[in-house]
Amino acid sequence: GINAEYMGGSYTYDDIGFVNGSPGEGVSILGLDPATGDLIPIRTGIAAGENPAFVEARLNSEGAPELFVLTGECRWQKGREPNGELTSYQLDTADFSLKSTGAVSTGGPDGCQFAFDRTGRFAAVANYDAPDHVVSKEGVYSVAVAAVEEDGAVRGELAERKQHFGGGPNRGRQQGSHAHSFTFSPDNRYALVCDLGADQVVAYRFDAETGALSWSSALAAKPGVGPRTGQFIGDNFYFSNELTSELARTTFKDGRFGDVEYYSIVPAGFEGVRSAADLAASPDGRFLYASNRQSNHIYAFSVAEDGALTQLQEEPVGKEPRSIIVVDSGDGGSSYLLAACHDSDAVYRFRRCPETGALSDARTVTVNS
Repeated sequence: GINAEYMGGSYTYDDIGFVNGSPGEGVSILGLDPATGDLIPIRTGIAAGENPAFVEARLNSEGAPELFVLTGECRWQKGREPNGELTSYQLDTADFSLKSTGAVSTGGPDGCQFAFDRTGRFAAVANYDAPDHVVSKEGVYSVAVAAVEEDGAVRGELAERKQHFGGGPNRGRQQGSHAHSFTFSPDNRYALVCDLGADQVVAYRFDAETGALSWSSALAAKPGVGPRTGQFIGDNFYFSNELTSELARTTFKDGRFGDVEYYSIVPAGFEGVRSAADLAASPDGRFLYASNRQSNHIYAFSVAEDGALTQLQEEPVGKEPRSIIVVDSGDGGSSYLLAACHDSDAVYRFRRCPETGALSDARTVTVNS
């Protein structure tokens, strides 16, 4: 039988700049067959709003599955209300249908990622195009926090909202601030935001009782790198840099950043556009994986005790691997890496060796994304 389900979103618009080919069909649910390791489409094309591009699933306190979907990215290109929504759903495991339980505005346009805090009581959203890209900055926010109620729903007013400003030397991509991701510290005392437009990682103190954010510190990355996605392993914080295809490592303790090291994640001699994307760590923290969505590779690194990285593998994958996750049985058994490849309309599945971190045996399943 199928022992696990994995959710994926898509871009349902067919006339925005980075959708190549047919538009996506909504949310897809995939299962993993433990006997073969194959991904099996369970249900695809589930309607969940416009451009349900970022999706998270979890179990509620009663063990029932619930789904959270971020929608509205690129809505402004259609001349519509630019702010997106974060919507909560109950998932019916009998027919895998969705029932909306609530929704909240993201407080800004192009919400591209959200993360739950370590208690699961709050969801923090990064709005990519805010506030520098709008005529009126009033009421438009770069980051926002929504409370998740006891019944698993998001509704009502936002618990917190903040504006970012700034820019970088890449005038095509860094005309203003572009908050791209949230990552909560292991102790849940801080929320870190990668800002691609401002070449910064901003650290906020996080109040786990109210969801409030207060500025703590900011790391100034190299000019023009474009921080995109973050990942903690202990006190080490890693972040991908989209515009230069680099992976960075720093330390983060008591609200302060340490020195930064950079690692290339682009093939030797590659002359195309630089576009690093996602990061994923193994559950034991011994390995870190990064995707490059223009060279179309997954990079595997070993993580030393001090957090330093050593590249182990440069593995080809489908076109534009935007998101990656590590799926581990937790008992030393089967382990996989999944890569959602946007321009291939496919999810790639690699077997992952828990001992060496190596990826092998790539297989695919078609998902119109």
